[in-house]
Amino acid sequence: MTAKIILSTDPGIDDAMAIIFLSKLNTLEAIWTTMGNNTIENVTNNATKILELMNKTEIPIIRG
Repeated sequence: MTAKIILSTDPGIDDAMAIIFLSKLNTLEAIWTTMGNNTIENVTNNATKILELMNKTEIPIIRG
């Protein structure tokens, strides 16, 4: 059985690697962006760009 993950993240370089890893494993159910190292707008844009580059745009992004 494969676990499904909803990732709460503020995508900088470290979290970008986590998104890439989890999306390649097909375990990423959704991404919930949170303000941390940057503004909510920037981290949401980062998550969107990462999923676009990975061809995983079917994964929903929830702006938190």
